Amino acid sequence: MKIEQSIFLKEKITLLSKTQSFNIAMANQMIAFVLSNPPLIKKTNLVNTIQKDSLSEIDAYQSLLLTQWLKDPVLKKYPDLISLSVKPFLNTLDRTQYISNPFYQLIKPKPVTKGKWQLGYETYSPFQAVLTGDVVTNSNNHYLDSTPVGYFTDPFYYLVITQQDVTWMSVTPFEINTMAPILEKVKGKIITLGLGLGYFASMAALKLEVNEVLVIEKDQQVIDIFLK
Repeated sequence: MKIEQSIFLKEKITLLSKTQSFNIAMANQMIAFVLSNPPLIKKTNLVNTIQKDSLSEIDAYQSLLLTQWLKDPVLKKYPDLISLSVKPFLNTLDRTQYISNPFYQLIKPKPVTKGKWQLGYETYSPFQAVLTGDVVTNSNNHYLDSTPVGYFTDPFYYLVITQQDVTWMSVTPFEINTMAPILEKVKGKIITLGLGLGYFASMAALKLEVNEVLVIEKDQQVIDIFLK
């Protein structure tokens, strides 16, 4: 039996297919973003773009970011989806919002090496693109995916623990923002798998609603660094 599709249904299927192709290409680009050095926008280039094209700072930043970052031809093919996916989730980051975090205020260790682990600091340079949250899917735009990205206007230092140059945990805006909804809900007795830098355990322990935090960690060297 031949099935006749309405024009509306055909258009919807086309848009869903287009968005799916875009989402896959964007996901691949995000993996490259995370595994390599995120794009660094120079302030001079930003100022020049603002003046030359009469753009706001956010619009100029988006223009420079896309020029450096979005190399995939599929993404370039759909400028309308790029606009919907990137700009609404691109923000200037407030440094004080993060350094006022209790963990940042209380935990200020000196760099240390313990066996195969290194505890130290890394830096986001001014105007370097920074991931700030998990993927957001918009069902009203044919399930278009967006990943929140931001930038600081001043250097931002963050704590990191690495093993042979591989980062295992860092207290970045991404970590703080994505853990916040979970930390808001926890209460009673908490079990967490893996210590890392102890951010989740420490923040949970500060809550009056939490009675006990049990951390399961198999690597004694990580525990030694945390205790020290």
